[in-house]
Amino acid sequence: MIRLTDEQWERIRKHFPEEHIADGRPGRKPIPTRRVLEAVLWLLNTGAQWHMLPQSYPNYKTVHRRFQAWCRDEILRRLLTDVANELRDRGALDEEECFIDATFVMAKGGGAEIGATKRGKGMKIMAIVDRHGLPLSVSTHAANHHEVRLVQLCFDFYMIEAKPENLIGDRAYDSDPLDEELRRDGIEMIAPHRANRSKPPTQDRRRLTRYMRRAHNIPPGAVEKVAARRVYPVMAPADYQGRSAGAPVKGPRGLIVSIAECEPGNGPGLHRHLNTVENFFCLTGRFEIAWGDRGEHRLVLEPLDMISVPRGENRSFRNVSNELGRLLVMIVPETDEQVDPVSYAPSLAKDIENEYGKTALAGLQKIGFRFEDESGS
Repeated sequence: MIRLTDEQWERIRKHFPEEHIADGRPGRKPIPTRRVLEAVLWLLNTGAQWHMLPQSYPNYKTVHRRFQAWCRDEILRRLLTDVANELRDRGALDEEECFIDATFVMAKGGGAEIGATKRGKGMKIMAIVDRHGLPLSVSTHAANHHEVRLVQLCFDFYMIEAKPENLIGDRAYDSDPLDEELRRDGIEMIAPHRANRSKPPTQDRRRLTRYMRRAHNIPPGAVEKVAARRVYPVMAPADYQGRSAGAPVKGPRGLIVSIAECEPGNGPGLHRHLNTVENFFCLTGRFEIAWGDRGEHRLVLEPLDMISVPRGENRSFRNVSNELGRLLVMIVPETDEQVDPVSYAPSLAKDIENEYGKTALAGLQKIGFRFEDESGS
């Protein structure tokens, strides 16, 4: 059974009007709103049908009637908005990063807000939650609309004034027009690209990896097998659409500059840049550079040493010094496409699976890391 404490009820009672019957009018006295709300909370918590409401609560028909009136008069929405903003003021709700997703619900009987899809008639339930899972927006829509077209409608039901700085979703939200629309509202959409995407990549892969690693429970050590500990974009063309598009300096087309920072022993495993030449200039530390089909060729870069690796050639780098190492990385596209697809060696996939398990490897593959033949065939 669900019962509100006196403190809880006093906090929210101002939102709920009590039913009144004029003096002298025949009939039973109205059911106290507090008891009706407790019945509604029990139903929402259990998902039971109305007629299954326990007898310790008011009659389900009365509860249903009052609940419908609260929804019609937006009483529940005002209550949730009030509570959400109080939680935000207290620091219990964090809107800096939020997550969005949708689920399909069958509705064979049809209705005003029901849409026909390949899966049958139904509706979509869209939700936005904060990083702790607290709901900030929940809404229903006809199922024949794509999620991309429903994102802005979700914000019509948003319960706090400040919109999220980052909104994280799955591949269903991979849409350049949506990215631009949200960016005008100060929201950065973070979603992995679809596998069949034909346009150049636009997502900052470092930020995407950070969020998706958490979502797929990927150990940090597994990520460090495929990426430097930290990468700082320095310069990129103004029209560049790749993962370094956020670089503070806008330079000429055909040159992307970043700094890779690695702890002792850290560095990405064997991988290939399919469209670009990669140049390494050692700033601090000492880096072992390996290249070849299986990384059979090796040399060590001392500070101020430099090496250039052609496109399509497998390479890896690792800080072999006892101090924090930094590499200046200069990437030069050799094709008209200003993109930088990367492929990792299957031998690296086996190392990750042996050390961190199949779940970690599957998680990396889900967030876009590709493991293909060392020789590029």
